[in-house]
Amino acid sequence: MKKLFLLLFFCANVGPLFSQSIDTVFIKETLVNGEFRGNIFSTSLVKIQANQKMLRFKKNKIDSLWYNNKMYSIHKNWLAPGLLERIGSTNAGVYIMNDKVMILKRRDKSYFPISKTNYNKVLSVLSGKKVEGKIDEEAFISALELLESDKESINARLDSAMRIRKATTFRLSFLRPEVGLELSIEPSISLHSAFSVNGFGGVGEPTDAFFNFDQINELRFYFKQEKRIAEGKNSYNYSGFYVAPSFMQAFDAGYAPQYFSGATIGWQDNGLFTNNYSAVKMGGFYSRRDDFYFLLVTYAFGLAF
Repeated sequence: MKKLFLLLFFCANVGPLFSQSIDTVFIKETLVNGEFRGNIFSTSLVKIQANQKMLRFKKNKIDSLWYNNKMYSIHKNWLAPGLLERIGSTNAGVYIMNDKVMILKRRDKSYFPISKTNYNKVLSVLSGKKVEGKIDEEAFISALELLESDKESINARLDSAMRIRKATTFRLSFLRPEVGLELSIEPSISLHSAFSVNGFGGVGEPTDAFFNFDQINELRFYFKQEKRIAEGKNSYNYSGFYVAPSFMQAFDAGYAPQYFSGATIGWQDNGLFTNNYSAVKMGGFYSRRDDFYFLLVTYAFGLAF
């Protein structure tokens, strides 16, 4: 009942303002109208001049605002809140964020960026029909306008897309040069194998080499996948926390390979409609030959295909 009252209050008071194209901030039961100052898309603070006073509002405290004849809702993120402009069908949940980035909102919780090369894939998920060929932004928005799928069907299809586990995923990391493969075994289990360049120095043996190499194999067990999906978090193609028994070979210049066994705990996130991924992990390893332990912590970001 309270939400209905707020909606009626908002419509009754804001209608005349919209017809006059006056900038308006809506915060709970309060309306503030005036003239926005500065670029409202690029900062976490909104400034509006009202009654010869300069008022400042944190974006995370705002429910919505009216600017340049458009209504914007707020992506309430403590680090980088943004302005969302809905485009296309109201069921599709597709928005332009901060007047630039097109994103998809799922179940009022999670946002996924939509790259221009994946408009056809997004439409396939939203409509439930396979869409082939390259689609530009204008055609994509036009298709959204004609979308007849209801909201629950779209959310169900997004849930299904987020459960996808590709048979093989090739990964290329840039921060820590690494080439890897992740092979699907079960919905929450995979085998990950990677070859990396690192600057650890000698691993158990002296070496003058600036760079050395390692090859690692992990049997990953991802947990709470169903819970992540229920909470609207990304789990597409093995995203989330995992634990893994691990085996590593370290190669130092001029020496025979060293072999280590251990365990790793990590977190990985893959974009739903992009090729981007990021990952962080920490592992403890033991060398039986030389009877010593060491800890390995790495962060990686790059591309996944």
